[in-house]
Amino acid sequence: MAEKFYGAQLTDATGKVYYTEVDVKQSLTHKIQVVSSQAVDRKYPRHTIIGKTFFWSGSITAAFENNDGECKHDYKFGDTKFRIEFIEWLHNGLVKTLYLSDALILPVMIMSEINDEIEHTIDDPTVPVSFQWEQCGSRIEEPAELQCPDCGQLIVPSTRYCPNCGKAVNGNG
Repeated sequence: MAEKFYGAQLTDATGKVYYTEVDVKQSLTHKIQVVSSQAVDRKYPRHTIIGKTFFWSGSITAAFENNDGECKHDYKFGDTKFRIEFIEWLHNGLVKTLYLSDALILPVMIMSEINDEIEHTIDDPTVPVSFQWEQCGSRIEEPAELQCPDCGQLIVPSTRYCPNCGKAVNGNG
């Protein structure tokens, strides 16, 4: 049986995968456009759904610490360079694939502000990062393979060719 997903994971077309289970806090909102109108001659308001708006948005606060080793559960805490690179990667303009659960995987855009929650200095052992996101495509029902079958490189679901060995992946053979 596969391990149950826990935490938060982000990937994009660069092939980088960032995962954490450290101090994860999430908020989720599902949005549609509803207009409420209160008529003078009615006891209850009328509600009208306008437009096609139907998407998730939310925020994540978590300590994304360096876990680039063999096991994703082994962290190198206090790696300031890793934190800075992660924040700059979040704002690289590419659509991210956000894993919040085995059942909730979304293509998202990271919104304009990312905040570090620093207690003393940026070099603290753990520094939670907070950011908001909005869904920008259809929910992903079945995640594609996340490792290249040839070389084992971590890949993103939308990847057609492995960034490490160049072989076709995810049914693009």
